[in-house]
Amino acid sequence: MTTDLCLTRAEIAALLWALGLVPFPVRYVSRLQWDMLSRDIRQLHRLDARRHLDRIERLVEKHLDDFNRPCGLEVLTGSVSSAVAVNAWSAQGELWVYQHLLETPMVLETECGMFFFYRHPGRLVATRHHWITESPRPTFLRVFGDAGWVSVPPAAHAAILEWPSVSTLPEFDPAWFRDDLGDECATERQAKRRVLGRLR
Repeated sequence: MTTDLCLTRAEIAALLWALGLVPFPVRYVSRLQWDMLSRDIRQLHRLDARRHLDRIERLVEKHLDDFNRPCGLEVLTGSVSSAVAVNAWSAQGELWVYQHLLETPMVLETECGMFFFYRHPGRLVATRHHWITESPRPTFLRVFGDAGWVSVPPAAHAAILEWPSVSTLPEFDPAWFRDDLGDECATERQAKRRVLGRLR
């Protein structure tokens, strides 16, 4: 599959890598192949881009050819890409982001909502849901930080050409989110259970 600009997935992956993001191919494969892919994903997430760039580059290059076959394109978040993404999948969530967070030039629009990318602050940022009560209707936002990844659909490939380098993005501040749900709230269901438990 190619985009309207005739860019292949491999070319898009190479462009993302040039911006400082770590692309990764995800596809429906055998259990053995998935175990090998997930092992490399886990290994990448353990590496800090500031100290292990050569090792990260070798792992990325190992999988660049895989983008020439049918696959999904993911971007790894966290210190490995020096990037954090805030996901808003409701109008209330988007409004809260525009009103409370710094403006960022790297925004991805998908069927799963809007993803706002920021530069990683250099300390742990958990991938988790956050309960937002300041909006007119309480809603959840999800932060994709360390050990997270974001899908990049083909319809969004053209927008990537306008993205700046990750190093120029505003820095993510964990203090933006003070809902105190706990880092173990990895899913919306878990987050809701924690909030409802406090109301009993």
